[in-house]
Amino acid sequence: MTLNSSGLWAKEVGCPFQTKTLIKMRTEKAQHLCQGVVEEFIRPEWLWIRFFATRSLEKSFCIPPLLPQTLAMLNHQLIHPRINEILGRGGHHSQILIADGNYPASAKKGPNAEVVCLNLSPGCVTVKQVLRAILSAVPIHLVNTMGIPVDDDYSQATEPPVWNEFRQVLKEANMNVELVPISKWDFYKQVQSPDHILTVQTGDQALWANILLTMGCRIS
Repeated sequence: MTLNSSGLWAKEVGCPFQTKTLIKMRTEKAQHLCQGVVEEFIRPEWLWIRFFATRSLEKSFCIPPLLPQTLAMLNHQLIHPRINEILGRGGHHSQILIADGNYPASAKKGPNAEVVCLNLSPGCVTVKQVLRAILSAVPIHLVNTMGIPVDDDYSQATEPPVWNEFRQVLKEANMNVELVPISKWDFYKQVQSPDHILTVQTGDQALWANILLTMGCRIS
């Protein structure tokens, strides 16, 4: 966060038990702005200072106060910070797409959606793994898969095996929700709605493995 034109700014540095607010400043300004403890010399003309500012100085420079010494731990299986943040801003009818490795994630998304890329390598991670984590974190009341057009180049005579894997994950999560296919082109339209808040791009190589989740309501 830039505080003024002289090159002074604050930086939040996290650790398991606390967050320290550090100030990087020119040495000639250090004594005029605060009393601190020198952390480290970066270059001769710069210092890292641990900042012990008064409330008025924090307010003057828009510096957030120090966080509590202990931080809450997550109880569910989803620990990805950015995904948790996006889901936390969602609500009833918000939609989450878990995309397979072939899905055009950058093009087929809603105007309010963010894309989080977890496609490290082919097959890693899978849609099923992401589904299991998300189901542990938020209520879901509708689950759609991408239906297969009969004239599609990759159409199959039978239901994709991965759909049964999704049903098993839903069952393990005690979710009384049916897996409902919608046609491929309607699926794209649904994803491009304003309700779409998140796409998680995976490296799943299974065909027709895209799954669209609609958030429900928390009732307990």
